[in-house]
Amino acid sequence: DDGYQDHAFEMLNGHKPMLDYRGGKYSLYEAGTRIPFIVRWPAAISPSKQQGLFSQVDVYASLAEILEQKLPAGAAPDSKPRSLSLLGRDQTDRKYVVEQNLNNTLAIIEGEWKYLQPSDKPAIEFWTRMELGNNPQGELYNISSDPYEKHNVIKEHPEIATRLAKELKKVIDRKE
Repeated sequence: DDGYQDHAFEMLNGHKPMLDYRGGKYSLYEAGTRIPFIVRWPAAISPSKQQGLFSQVDVYASLAEILEQKLPAGAAPDSKPRSLSLLGRDQTDRKYVVEQNLNNTLAIIEGEWKYLQPSDKPAIEFWTRMELGNNPQGELYNISSDPYEKHNVIKEHPEIATRLAKELKKVIDRKE
């Protein structure tokens, strides 16, 4: 229920679209940000599963790279050319991915770590009653060993949280 009566919740019949991932639509948690991305191009891509960190914003620069087209100055500044990943020929991670929830709170994923910046905004979305990932203290998860984000390890790894907070600040300030 996104504020209109579509009976989506009532019609789930036990189906869990987010599996056991925490959060949901509008959330910084994995259920709100982890999405399957299916590419089909039989002439160029062999069936495979790409496990490397990839962002949908990279599609723009990657397609330009595949088509050997130069992007106009200032176009898609956050998009990185990752055509080999898009084509299933490279499994390496993107350096990082920045995510945003409904309240404009940000998170950054780098390797196995996910840092959610501190936020004083509401923790629960009104219409969906979904956790948004807003926490005044910030959060840190090892999404490799804890993909369901059950254990906030920010107190155990403050140095990683500090490093990721600085990286996120660089992105926000456009000094990356």
